[in-house]
Amino acid sequence: MLEPFENHDRTFDFDALILDAVDSQASLSQYIDCRWHDLSPRDLAGLLSTHAMNALRIALLLRDRRALAIPGPDPIQLDGLIADVTARLARLSRYIDARWRSPGLPEWRTLVSAHSLILCRLSRLITHRRTLRRHCR
Repeated sequence: MLEPFENHDRTFDFDALILDAVDSQASLSQYIDCRWHDLSPRDLAGLLSTHAMNALRIALLLRDRRALAIPGPDPIQLDGLIADVTARLARLSRYIDARWRSPGLPEWRTLVSAHSLILCRLSRLITHRRTLRRHCR
């Protein structure tokens, strides 16, 4: 059994770090939503990939929080992050279907590549949620 995490460096707050990452994720979500149709396919793919990676990193921070046996409830639940990434993935699918019907176009390849990358990250995010839930019991 792990000993509870003792924060000897009082300037470090693990929960605040997680919440800051969540706030950054929300800002990125808003930025993507507001500028979706103004972005080039390459920029959109990059931002959506970053969005999914950030969600995964938040899940990893929660896992690390558990591994350190920090007392108290988790500062967030992963369900909201998963729903957020899933919604953007669905929107990207519709966007690809509606605008980029030619598989030979470089833009199409960029967007489809981002889609598959985001899908893999979403899968890992869901796996981490399951692992965290299993360790709560």
